[in-house]
Amino acid sequence: MTGRRPAMNVKPIVAATDGSEESLRAVEWAAGEAIRYAAPLRIVSAAPLPPLMAALQIRPDRDPVADFIRSERDLALHAAASRAARTAPGLVIVTDPLNGPS
Repeated sequence: MTGRRPAMNVKPIVAATDGSEESLRAVEWAAGEAIRYAAPLRIVSAAPLPPLMAALQIRPDRDPVADFIRSERDLALHAAASRAARTAPGLVIVTDPLNGPS
């Protein structure tokens, strides 16, 4: 988390990212809205495994493909948080990596 604390009763502005330029622009817009409403910004990104892969996964902690997908998700979150911080210095930014089937 970065920046100043919002009022406790203010719900966050939520934006999702997949790392694409379009999603990063959406995060920038959401950061502006969060500043406008004095709300925190929550950035989410999901790492869904293809359905067959999720069903066959015996050891999810030792799957190189799943690890790669999660790593890409984490990179997307980092890029989005960095862009939001540059857009709205002082904004409270929370990143939330999501897992599970799509």
